[in-house]
Amino acid sequence: MNAANTLRREPLHAVRWARLTGIGLAVAALVACGPQPPAGIAKIDGDYAVVSRLRPHSLQRVRIEVAISFHCPACKRFQPSLDTLAAKYGERLSIEQTAVTPRSGSGRPERLFLLAKRAGLGPVARDALYRARFDLKQDIEQDAVLGGIARQIGLPPELLAQLDSAALKREQASIDARTRVFAAYTPSILVEDQLLVDSDAAQIARVINGLLPSR
Repeated sequence: MNAANTLRREPLHAVRWARLTGIGLAVAALVACGPQPPAGIAKIDGDYAVVSRLRPHSLQRVRIEVAISFHCPACKRFQPSLDTLAAKYGERLSIEQTAVTPRSGSGRPERLFLLAKRAGLGPVARDALYRARFDLKQDIEQDAVLGGIARQIGLPPELLAQLDSAALKREQASIDARTRVFAAYTPSILVEDQLLVDSDAAQIARVINGLLPSR
């Protein structure tokens, strides 16, 4: 399997990537998916700016996006840390989880998760998909498995009927394209659309504390 064309299945440490923005032109650095990639952003020739609009202790609520894969054991292991952060910060922290389709995947588990989120069932669908994949060793790409998960979590049949619709496929493809801009591996944690942070609860908490008002 070509590592450059798949989502990384293990956490990648010591990576810091500030999202690049500019006026008229944004230059993004692609972080390689090798086992020991260089930290930070590689130097690129040309005129561009690395911009962060964030200021210390400037936010009342911090928003983080977590890119996950249901085929990623590291994502399952990281979930309790996210739950701890959510409990610690309460309404001061917003966590949005985005499921990314592996390069060789069908996109069906990810679309089921998307439908479940619409019904307010995102967390239970996520946990059910992790359990089926890693605890029960089931093929979560298969219709029977996905149908069983849908029934288990109480997903309305009218939503499940949309699983393979063209509109939902386009929506998931758009999510995948956008998320892969910052998620060279899973899990990836993006803070306020600008700061890519290691999947380490202590490090994430440190960044959150630096953005929330000091006490």
